[in-house]
Amino acid sequence: MAHFEKAGSGKNSSVQFATHPSDRKQIWRATVSHGTKFDVVLWGGDSLTVESPGGLLTFTEGKSPGKDRRLFTITANSYGTLELQARHSNGSVWDTLTVNVASQTDKLLCSQAIKLLKHKSVAKMQFQIGPLQVTPARMRGVSSLLQSGEVFVRYSPSLPLGAYLRGQDELQLPYQSISTDEQKANACHELSHALMDQHYAGKPLKRTVTESVGYIVQFIFFRVARPKLTVDKVKQIPVAIAAFEAAGEVIANKRVSQSAQTKLREALIANGIYSNQSRMISYDGI
Repeated sequence: MAHFEKAGSGKNSSVQFATHPSDRKQIWRATVSHGTKFDVVLWGGDSLTVESPGGLLTFTEGKSPGKDRRLFTITANSYGTLELQARHSNGSVWDTLTVNVASQTDKLLCSQAIKLLKHKSVAKMQFQIGPLQVTPARMRGVSSLLQSGEVFVRYSPSLPLGAYLRGQDELQLPYQSISTDEQKANACHELSHALMDQHYAGKPLKRTVTESVGYIVQFIFFRVARPKLTVDKVKQIPVAIAAFEAAGEVIANKRVSQSAQTKLREALIANGIYSNQSRMISYDGI
């Protein structure tokens, strides 16, 4: 089937490509800096029309490097998440190459997230809730996904808090720098979702379980970064209090008691966002 592939070109040395797990030749995303020129090949798409929606990517077609292969040179001349599409004559899309064009802020946030995963609190992130197991090695392993561009970090100022988009393998953060303890804790929470996306793809999971893991990771960071912090100094909302207490159990015993899990789950359910306790989600893998 027709698909985009990396081209054997010196222009591609600064490009981070994400490949399909089932076919490592097939690329679905490229992460680049603004103004970068790079080459891709469309394999088996002689009858397809190639275009960029809105004309946001400039590209030219060059000499074919071989049978059933079309060479395209792309210029990333706009910021954001852009696309190069291969379409049938009826307009339907056959294959899409997503191009993430990183701003300087995106790059800074990515480097800070990688540094955050070296924080001493990560050594305490070892526990299990239901089928989900968090370990220091798994948390630190997320840094390789950031470095390779398999997980993209995007500055998204319109968000109230960070978010992990599991369908896009994208970490979105609303602040320009991961500077305060609150920002670092929030980033740890969202990075734990990248861990779940990497290790639990295709397994239906209760959202109350995935969010319990995220909040415990968040408050493990807080308790290690601020060892004198007491529960009465935590923001007085049930989720924060329950996560603070569960994080204390993890730090002390590398486990979360059933009562602490129940208290956190009930606090999440009481929060309107997580009120549907039976809601299932599924990560699609990185």
